[in-house]
Amino acid sequence: MSVLTIQSRPRPWVKWYRDEVETDTPATALPGGGVRGVLRVGPLTRADVRAALSCRASNHPRAHPIETTLTLDMNCELT
Repeated sequence: MSVLTIQSRPRPWVKWYRDEVETDTPATALPGGGVRGVLRVGPLTRADVRAALSCRASNHPRAHPIETTLTLDMNCELT
């Protein structure tokens, strides 16, 4: 998953979460006030089915963050 903000003032913070637990995934500051964040997952296992991956971003401490969430779903081979 990735997120990109451009021409933001003040520069926003971007945080990634897995099942509501913050991950250690730093974002990169871009020229002009933007930020790029990338969350890589894998290899995936059965334990990852229905995991919720979220990205939250805001550029003001009094503003509610913008958030989007992806729920992992996959077909696993029977063993």
